[in-house]
Amino acid sequence: MTNRQKEDKLMDSLSNPTENHSEAISNLINKTIKSNHKVYLATDWHLWKRKEKGKSECTRCKNFEEILKNVNGTVTPDDLLIFMGDFVDGEFKDKEALKDVLLGIPCKKVMVRGNNDLFEPSFYKSCGIEYCVQSFVWSDIL
Repeated sequence: MTNRQKEDKLMDSLSNPTENHSEAISNLINKTIKSNHKVYLATDWHLWKRKEKGKSECTRCKNFEEILKNVNGTVTPDDLLIFMGDFVDGEFKDKEALKDVLLGIPCKKVMVRGNNDLFEPSFYKSCGIEYCVQSFVWSDIL
């Protein structure tokens, strides 16, 4: 399956979600806030980017170390990071490298998949992400 086909399949699943974890994610957000911990939102890190348009080889983004230093120096184990998509470019294939990075982020994690997040949800869960969803609703916010 090509990346374009994977992206099309992902976009189709946005229209037809099979799982809705809104209640569980809302409970997690509310519990985090009530216990005086923080909820962070992040998006579009693209930690590994395509080297050339039309090619599948990827390399670390130029601010890779800065992004990880900032996030790892900010969050605590009781905080919640909601990631709004695109950890990497869609051509990226090195699951173990991504897994090492995500497991190193010391907090609870929820992921709303972006168009470049083409790995199976089970992979993201193996990276310490509690919920990997297409969308969720919290306090009337989609």
